[in-house]
Amino acid sequence: ADGDSTCAMVPDLRMIPASDFDEKACRGTAIAADDEESDDIVHVLINGENEGVLMKWRPGCARTLATKAMNVLMGRSVDDPTLLYLYDKMGYPVANDGEDQQRARVQLGGNTLHVIVDGEAWIWPGVAVGHKWESEGAVYTTVSMSPKVILVENVVSNETCDSLIEQGSRHL
Repeated sequence: ADGDSTCAMVPDLRMIPASDFDEKACRGTAIAADDEESDDIVHVLINGENEGVLMKWRPGCARTLATKAMNVLMGRSVDDPTLLYLYDKMGYPVANDGEDQQRARVQLGGNTLHVIVDGEAWIWPGVAVGHKWESEGAVYTTVSMSPKVILVENVVSNETCDSLIEQGSRHL
């Protein structure tokens, strides 16, 4: 059904820890930035937050970026940086499959990244009550900022909903 077609477009969403391809080359590459005009500047936010920081970034240095962002945004260092993950603004993980692929994913996500700590689920930032956006056919609307409530429409077809109701009603 049409409402279910977006499921086939979703990439592999396994948790992919942020890693550095070359730790030596990554030293000192993630620094706070003032200007977002450069290709190597990204907007980094903590999972689910609306406010973040501009940072200089080098593809292949995802762990360095995630670690430094946590330090800048949370005011603390990370005990185990292997438990940090980077996701783009659409909720897709930044994989460790090469610098060009990382650059493409970051650019596709509008140069916005979210840092996620192991055990967390990716959370859409709410932006503001009434804010709407679309991703792969689904429409999202922020209903409340606290608690964060986001209405998601067009995720499954009416036929799928009817089937779920029918199957579930047998167990009532």
